[in-house]
Amino acid sequence: VPVLVILMTVISYLLQRMTPMATVDPSQQRMMALMPLMYLFFFYKLASGMTLYWLVSSSVQALQQVYINRRMPPANAPPPVARKAIQSKG
Repeated sequence: VPVLVILMTVISYLLQRMTPMATVDPSQQRMMALMPLMYLFFFYKLASGMTLYWLVSSSVQALQQVYINRRMPPANAPPPVARKAIQSKG
């Protein structure tokens, strides 16, 4: 198996694990977990240029997701304006 395809599969799996899912449906979560393996089979027969394009795109998306995850507060935290209002009442 070409190195680009394996690297692309690993990056796609990491990106899928970093991205928050809006649904809690277990069957959809399983399907999304298996998608990087499906990419392995799809991209194995494609030209290396397409695999390289997908690898670079996935890498940029992963970097963006790391940045967003670090910059955004957790989903259960109140927005900054609400925190100030709560603090001023207390």
